[in-house]
Amino acid sequence: MIHVGRHEYAKGQDILLSALSNVSHATKKLVMLFVGRKGGLTESMDKTGLPDRSRVDVRFLDHRSDVPNLLCGSDLFVFPSRFEGLPGAIIEAMSAGLPIICSDIPMNEEVVVPGRNALTFISQNCDDLTEKINELLDNDELRMQFALESRKLFEERFDIDRINRQLLDLLTKNLTT
Repeated sequence: MIHVGRHEYAKGQDILLSALSNVSHATKKLVMLFVGRKGGLTESMDKTGLPDRSRVDVRFLDHRSDVPNLLCGSDLFVFPSRFEGLPGAIIEAMSAGLPIICSDIPMNEEVVVPGRNALTFISQNCDDLTEKINELLDNDELRMQFALESRKLFEERFDIDRINRQLLDLLTKNLTT
């Protein structure tokens, strides 16, 4: 699993760390990557009781230039933000074809399609996040379906060539009317 975002209260990594302590998926050891710059939440994240390392290996990778590769090597993207502008990290995860779990805040739900490429959880609700993580980890078929839909939605909504064509078509249409 992977999360990408600077270590700030808004990003909700503390919620994710708490949820990981209760993940019940036991068929294999989980690896949770936290990728992002240090920030206001870093110190408290370091002091938070980490989950049992025999079940979940939590790794803090700091800022990286190879985020696309890390995303492509992951099985699940988790984004527990309390508030966001446009959630670029979710868009990057969709470009990598990842199934997504994110908080149900409005900006996240403008990017994902709950039930199609993502599960959403009640913002700041650690128990609900744990349930959603368990649900996707325990359902390989749903994870694969969400992964395919994430890539498809990315291509429909965020592919730069498609957006450029749409903008050009719009401008051309407005110039001729």
